[in-house]
Amino acid sequence: LAEDDDTGVLDPEVVLQAIHSVVLDVAKSICLSAAGGGSNGDLRLLRPLTGLLLPILWDGEGGEGSEGSNGEEQRTRARATELWSFLFGVIVDQSTADASTNDERCRDWSDVAPMIVTGILCSSVRGLNATIGLSRNPTLWDFLKKSLQRMGGGDGQQGGMKTGGAFSSTGLAADADASAVDQILRRRAIHILGLLVESEEKKGGGAGGGEKRELILSWKKFVMCYEALELENELHLVEQVWPTTTELCAACSKGAVASAPPPSA
Repeated sequence: LAEDDDTGVLDPEVVLQAIHSVVLDVAKSICLSAAGGGSNGDLRLLRPLTGLLLPILWDGEGGEGSEGSNGEEQRTRARATELWSFLFGVIVDQSTADASTNDERCRDWSDVAPMIVTGILCSSVRGLNATIGLSRNPTLWDFLKKSLQRMGGGDGQQGGMKTGGAFSSTGLAADADASAVDQILRRRAIHILGLLVESEEKKGGGAGGGEKRELILSWKKFVMCYEALELENELHLVEQVWPTTTELCAACSKGAVASAPPPSA
């Protein structure tokens, strides 16, 4: 690793690039070792990435698009682009991939690929959005929509945090019954959506006037309603979201949120 000539201290940029390389190498290793029906235990290797390394890269002010030199900004953008390129390749269902590139795809689309992508995005999506603008990326929205629509519920409970853990939980398929994976993915997906909305608000949409502010408010309400329906088992708490749900449906019918992804919202 390179050191500063004057101080003998490691160059922070070199350290960040090394962390980025480790993240990609480990994630790629998990993808390629996860044969269909196979070794989901490798997903445990994501824990140090999502809990320690990715927040260093993307969860601080530096990962939120803070100002820096042109060289620093270019290197941050290059890392963000490379990470998203990897995630994009994992998101693509390997059954539709060209055979010549199939070895670069995740070997298990149904569970391992979404668990890898959501685990990484929970720790990085705000920084990625601030750097390369993912908030209107159609591939990401399609992936989030599919994850939110997964309907397995572990012990049959659609609500209540009994098998799926917290929204940003890094608990993985190896630690949960297979039927609980859908619940984990739903909760991660709504957490990622909430982080995207917060990121857009931070970039100035919430402070401005007019259409964009209303759009952000609508998405914040959607996240709130989905979280309540996903988590709550008490009828009186669920009933409290119906007026807001009705309001969102009315806004959709009037076209108030028609310009924002996901298209089916």
